Amino acid sequence: MKHEKIYSTIAVILLISTVLALTGCGSGKSTGQPVNSTTTTGSNITASSIPAASVATTVPVGNGAAAIAYDSGKSEIFVANSGEETVTVISDSTNNVVATIQLGTYPVSLAYDSGQGEVYAVSNVGGSVLVISDATNTVVATVTGLAAPPNNIVYDSGKGELFVSESSSPGSGAVDVISDSSNKVVASVPLNTGCTSLCYDAAKGEVFAADGYSNNVQVISDSTNSISATLTISLYPGTIAYNPAKNEIFVSVSNAAAGLNVISDSNNNVKTVSMGIPGYYAYNSTKNELYTGTANNTISIITDSGAGKVVATLSGKVGPFVYDSGIGKIYVISPGNVVSVVTPAS
Repeated sequence: MKHEKIYSTIAVILLISTVLALTGCGSGKSTGQPVNSTTTTGSNITASSIPAASVATTVPVGNGAAAIAYDSGKSEIFVANSGEETVTVISDSTNNVVATIQLGTYPVSLAYDSGQGEVYAVSNVGGSVLVISDATNTVVATVTGLAAPPNNIVYDSGKGELFVSESSSPGSGAVDVISDSSNKVVASVPLNTGCTSLCYDAAKGEVFAADGYSNNVQVISDSTNSISATLTISLYPGTIAYNPAKNEIFVSVSNAAAGLNVISDSNNNVKTVSMGIPGYYAYNSTKNELYTGTANNTISIITDSGAGKVVATLSGKVGPFVYDSGIGKIYVISPGNVVSVVTPAS
């Protein structure tokens, strides 16, 4: 049963790779349909626009790599290995593994807390969040008291808190709030359905939660820890990301008529872009560009008009990835239990 639960969760967390294994999150106080909603056609990627393979090297990691996080304080990459209860730590100066952290449970999601110099690892088996010190590469605390098994996590730098989505079934769930000073649950935001896709909007102090079982994205205020709005978008939202350069939230959707919804955080208006379904996201803070993985094994710059310039090509599927602002490279979870180190095209 233990292995069945974790493999089921991994199938959900790696949602965009299988398109139909989409995430969900709940509802609350609804504001209904956004004031304005527009539809545009996204740009197409042609063969001539795709650069040659740009993988500099690959780094072996553990079995079942499911999540990745960049630690800007230590210039390290943390990889959650859901198949063997470990987290791999990679130095970006050497691209060597410098530590393998034993967790004793299966990690499915990671978040780096820059305020504390810690990495939070979510385990849905046993319903806990483990706190890893990046100074010692050891587990220094375990957060319990979650309403149900957690499955995703995001760091709120404005409040020094971690928001953790959890659900026991598609019909119930919540987002729990953890204080990083006490490593205790300080609030729980109730939802109507499960939730696995979150992003943090630093400009507004809000957390956006995608409901993959319907057509809603819910907005949580971090000042009140309550739902402030429920936005209606295209059916079955998947991965979600915040673009600080534009103060926009990007949501991938599997609706055949649209691949992307873009939400303006100033008025919660939704723009629908018809394009291939975006994959995972990472933000390039050096160039103020948002990257997304695409179905043809590439990483592209994505805007509110759709996928644009291709910055990297891989030989296989693009899994979760992060941008390392210290050295200007992309670290991608790739098939074969490796992390690919990619230099994006300028």
